[in-house]
Amino acid sequence: MSIFKKAAIEYNPNLTRRIFTGDFAIMGHIKRKPDTRTISQLQENIDYFANKYSEVAKFKDELKAMNPKYLGLVSDICELAGDYELINTAIDIKKVASNGKSLFEFLMEKLPQASKENPVSLELSQAVIDNADSTASKYALGYLSPLYDCKQGAEHIKATIPLVDKIAEATLSGGYTMDYSKENKFAKGILSFISPSVKLEKLKYLSEIIEYTNNTNSFSFIGAFPFITNETPMTKIKENMEIFKKIDKNMAGKEINLTEFLEKNVNLI
Repeated sequence: MSIFKKAAIEYNPNLTRRIFTGDFAIMGHIKRKPDTRTISQLQENIDYFANKYSEVAKFKDELKAMNPKYLGLVSDICELAGDYELINTAIDIKKVASNGKSLFEFLMEKLPQASKENPVSLELSQAVIDNADSTASKYALGYLSPLYDCKQGAEHIKATIPLVDKIAEATLSGGYTMDYSKENKFAKGILSFISPSVKLEKLKYLSEIIEYTNNTNSFSFIGAFPFITNETPMTKIKENMEIFKKIDKNMAGKEINLTEFLEKNVNLI
């Protein structure tokens, strides 16, 4: 996996969760270890960052009073605010936008309210950070930040969270592209599932399909996502999936379009 040089940054040495190898950081699709920081450590971390950033100090009391489940996300975003990648596509989330507010300030302001009214949107942000490098995380947080106010999309957001790892793997792999093309595909890939046109029951079932395909090497998983918007009944989708599982062992080495099979039970031989 490719890596890129980073500038020297002062961190709270015991509480950071970024992935480093010496002066380098892993780039692309990553898998961060579970957050084992205690509640007291995470609240201490908010105090630490409040002394560094006015954006945190402004909302410190509200942030510390949040459901402890989301305090790790606050710390992770604060760490992202201090990341300075030595690449052409470096993103500074503290940079003030045309509306007079930076993405960092917007997030610090929104997190406490969203944690009460739309907590799955915070869980989606955490899934992004847990599965993507710093640049992709910052890009996606900006792209997906309106979802904090999207309470009507909560069920779609919840069903999309288990898919973030797979979306990151599909969009962020490979070398550095000198632009935001991969980050854009990653963010749009996530957002494409959070739409009224997506059938919620099929979106939920997609996780089960992906889990199955992760456990078998007998075929290439091609074009499986479009079926979440078609009109094929779920009963037929599940029936075809069970048929596929039975014949899968005979399909070694063949590239198949699982979408077509789930929709139509086409002949795979």
